Amino acid sequence: MKFRSLLSILCVTACASGIKPISIALDPLSPSVATSNGVERDREALRAYIGKNPTDTTLLEDAGFILDATIAEAHGDFDQALKLWYEALTRAKGVFGEKAFSGWLKSYAKKQGKFTDKSLFASQVLSELKGGSVGPWLIDKGMTTEQKILQVIDRDLADFFSAASLTEAGKINAPSVNGVDPSDPLMTRLAADVCKSKSQYGSGWDEWRHRLDDDVQRYFNGLVNQCSGQIAKSIVSLSEVVPRLATSSSTAALALEGYARIIKMRRDQGERESVAPLYIPFMKLWKNPAISEASLGLSRTQFEQRRIEDTLWAARSRASIGDGESAKNYAEDVLDYAESVLTQSYTLTSEQKSNLTATLAETYHFLAFRLAVEARDWDKASSIAQLAIDRHSFSGEWLDRIRFSLGFYRYLAGDFDQARKAWEELLTDSRDDKLRPALLFWVSQAHDKLGNKSESKFYRKSVVEDHPLSFYSVVAIKQAGGDLGDAWVGTFKDLGSLRRSVRDWQKVDIDDLRSDISRGPLLRRAEIFSSIGLQQFANNAIDDLLKSIDFQSGDRRMAVWGLYASRLYAANSNWLGAISTTTKLTKDPAFWQRSPEQMLVYFPRPYAPSFVKIAKEKNLSAEMLMGLTRQESSFRSDVRSGANAWGLMQLTPPTARRLVSAAGFSDSTAVKIPEWLLDPEHNIRFGSTFVSELNARYSGDRSKMFAAYNAGIQTVENWVERRLFDDQLIFIELIPYQETRDYVKGVWRNELVYKFLAEKAPIVLN
Repeated sequence: MKFRSLLSILCVTACASGIKPISIALDPLSPSVATSNGVERDREALRAYIGKNPTDTTLLEDAGFILDATIAEAHGDFDQALKLWYEALTRAKGVFGEKAFSGWLKSYAKKQGKFTDKSLFASQVLSELKGGSVGPWLIDKGMTTEQKILQVIDRDLADFFSAASLTEAGKINAPSVNGVDPSDPLMTRLAADVCKSKSQYGSGWDEWRHRLDDDVQRYFNGLVNQCSGQIAKSIVSLSEVVPRLATSSSTAALALEGYARIIKMRRDQGERESVAPLYIPFMKLWKNPAISEASLGLSRTQFEQRRIEDTLWAARSRASIGDGESAKNYAEDVLDYAESVLTQSYTLTSEQKSNLTATLAETYHFLAFRLAVEARDWDKASSIAQLAIDRHSFSGEWLDRIRFSLGFYRYLAGDFDQARKAWEELLTDSRDDKLRPALLFWVSQAHDKLGNKSESKFYRKSVVEDHPLSFYSVVAIKQAGGDLGDAWVGTFKDLGSLRRSVRDWQKVDIDDLRSDISRGPLLRRAEIFSSIGLQQFANNAIDDLLKSIDFQSGDRRMAVWGLYASRLYAANSNWLGAISTTTKLTKDPAFWQRSPEQMLVYFPRPYAPSFVKIAKEKNLSAEMLMGLTRQESSFRSDVRSGANAWGLMQLTPPTARRLVSAAGFSDSTAVKIPEWLLDPEHNIRFGSTFVSELNARYSGDRSKMFAAYNAGIQTVENWVERRLFDDQLIFIELIPYQETRDYVKGVWRNELVYKFLAEKAPIVLN
């Protein structure tokens, strides 16, 4: 059976309103993501709509000014752009107000062009904007002080001020020719000043530098390399000089800072395990009497917090390479330090106390979940977890995590009744809805081990009925065996009916939202922008609408409004917005029973033809690739992560370069990395090639394949060596990185849901 490529026809109010029908493109035959019409065509579409519906002029005029300002800038008319941005700023609220201010600020900076002092520039901005009183967004956000303006300047104009310093500031003055004490933390600020200036050292710098010891000079140059973006060069230069600086008490603080910088730079590049050897000399320095608050330029509280954080990182890092003894010693140091600080005489803020308490909880959990588990000493793990519970007043997420793990240790020890009791008590006590599916499933497993078949089935049915799209309903129950393996599909079995429900999604009763004085106009803006093809503006308007909706209020209307907003996101190909909003709605345990058709919004299939074609070439399933992409990027093709991963399947440039030949590109010189990673077809080809490698390496074992895609092959090899269980579900629960643990569960669940969709609504290629 072939399904229509456009699923839902929307007439959001009376058709006479001028708002055209829009569709949710869920079918694989539909366009994957609509492209922008271009700013000038967007402006014409908006102008045409207002011409037919003049009563909406005031509602939409801020968007018109934003588009006009953008067009003026594109034509090089910056004076006109500045005026238009100002007009937009005087009218716009919410996301549109932020857009207008950012646009005005950049345009104003270009026109001025002479400011090199950010504070002076911020003062001038405030003057031009009459103390922040000219627009509703400025007033709402309290943009009435230089400090507030500076925050936006640092975010939006960092490149401008670097360039301005280069062309206008000239050479910066050197510090005193008498030199600077090498242990003075001022050294870091001086290097930062050099980086910001992007200029040659001014008069006096050479004389100052030559008064420093050779190794201190090299250290300083390493700092300059780092803050100017020459990371590899900085790592090499600091790695060469820091061990020598560590031998003298006068330069011990510089050595400590140097090790911290090297570790962070290498860790940011994904070198989790390879930095472990550096922690030995780094921790040795922390015990050096020359290291003090004064030498690091920190307050007493800051000093203790940093020492604790660094020591816990050392424990994690040594554990990652199997050095359990060092990891244990460092973790015990963390407990001593943290408990000492919590009982000391100087005052801690409530936030500082909370952070230290969380660190204590994490450290106890680390000793049990990382070290005792790898030693397979379940009694030791249990005793550590119980000590943490008995000795400290932990609460919230950390207490729940420790209690859940305590049950797991008893389960692994074969004490299934104690495991059952621990988990059933937590089911009663915990307020964390995210934990409930896991608790219900593992209680069922404990009952199964005890031979309590009826109780086991009761808890499994509870998982399916209350959390039908959780990992435990879709994957774990099937893996565990029994007669409820695919019971979750019962909620969604009538896919034809669900499709009709989505097609009629405009019938959701939101008359109260339309009539709401503050929210109604936000909804209408979103619907108008959607109907005339201004996707980005539509999504911005939906963002503003959702900020006004309180999902935690318990008000049934809010859930209905959120449901409608999620489908507006989907109609504008904003899959991240649709997915994240639906996730909030699923906190209501009755959500899926009430709105099962939302699964089609929650699991969209954009780029389906590309996934199917490339999966066939690689002998993979398209559903696996889509499941992984949903987890990685929510199908955003232009996203770039903080770890320098790009595009749909979040590949880093080094990984993509390694895969060029295997991905089928014969001329490696013609491959443009990372630009190609932002192209959906190329990105899917690179990502599927990596998945194919992992599939072959792990013989299709999902738990290891997906973990390696997220955490790296070497990391998973270490886990396989030290934490392997034949039971994939146990292996997953014992993955030491929570991010990777959740990732594996998410991707595997996604794959099976997409397989269900493929069976009920097969992808048909042109």
